[in-house]
Amino acid sequence: MSDSNTWHNQLKIQQEVTIVQKWDGLRPPIQYLLMKYRTWLVAEKINDKLEEKRLWKHRSMKNLGYNKTGTVSWIEKLLQTPISDHRKYAVWRILVPYLFNVRKLPDNEVACILQSWLDSCFAVRTLDFNSHYLIRQNLRSRNKNHYLPISIYKLSSENTELHNIVSC
Repeated sequence: MSDSNTWHNQLKIQQEVTIVQKWDGLRPPIQYLLMKYRTWLVAEKINDKLEEKRLWKHRSMKNLGYNKTGTVSWIEKLLQTPISDHRKYAVWRILVPYLFNVRKLPDNEVACILQSWLDSCFAVRTLDFNSHYLIRQNLRSRNKNHYLPISIYKLSSENTELHNIVSC
């Protein structure tokens, strides 16, 4: 340890301090010094939000029952099953978000699938609403909201009857 101290002391002695410019007594504004730091902080906040959103979507997809084929089996089963009740709810809360945000289908294809499904539901029991209007209304609101369909677990508490229909 004494050898390193000696070496360090010799280094100090050999260095010469030179004054490049005498300080004028003015302090520079801190904003300029911190600009890059602020930019970094904002970028970090954005990255954190994006990561949080990615993780939320991953968890949500897992809760939906999303499989490797890019579909959700219980929702696909619902699309094949005409039902007599809860049709507006199914379109709004399950089918529209699923077809747009999970299967990533264009508007016209979603409208065709929904119309076909509602026509098959009409065969079971007459619709008490205008299916074309319902589809248009949901397509418009879809452009504002990019939400995922309800999970099967949440459906069990939010709409028990529909849950029983899709679970059978």
